[in-house]
Amino acid sequence: MPFISGYDQFVLGNGEGALAAINDNMDKDRQGMLKSEEPGRIQLVRMPTDPADQTVLFEDQADYEYLVGGPQGPAPGWINSVTIRSTGRALAYDVRPFMRRISPTPLLMVVAGDDQTTPPSLALEAYDAALEPKELVMISGGHYGVYWPHLSRDLVTDAAARWFETHLGKGTH
Repeated sequence: MPFISGYDQFVLGNGEGALAAINDNMDKDRQGMLKSEEPGRIQLVRMPTDPADQTVLFEDQADYEYLVGGPQGPAPGWINSVTIRSTGRALAYDVRPFMRRISPTPLLMVVAGDDQTTPPSLALEAYDAALEPKELVMISGGHYGVYWPHLSRDLVTDAAARWFETHLGKGTH
């Protein structure tokens, strides 16, 4: 579930049209910053009562279900937004130029084959660029499978435990 490229991830998940709306919001936010206005905000997910053309960061239903908390609703105090400035910084984030520099530090990358939040194509491209030692764990399902015990969480935690034992040694508890 690695976050590889904010820009490419956003375009793959939401399309160029949504990117234009984000860029418009960032332009307005920069103008507001010059006037010492409070930072603008953008919604994370579209709520059922929101219009279909509401600009949001995450369009996928799985994002909505995870972030809003399923049938019990969101956690108390949860705010369905982030600052536009944070969004701009996330769009500028891209680890691909640095993947070859990770070595000789061991790399474990877990990628969900059906991830709509962090596309597997970006993760696999980054993994291919990394040098050894590295290991790839592919899991079935989507982005949030690693967080739920009934999906892939146990598989991922077992792989991580093996990885740490191999590269850091067994603990002496």
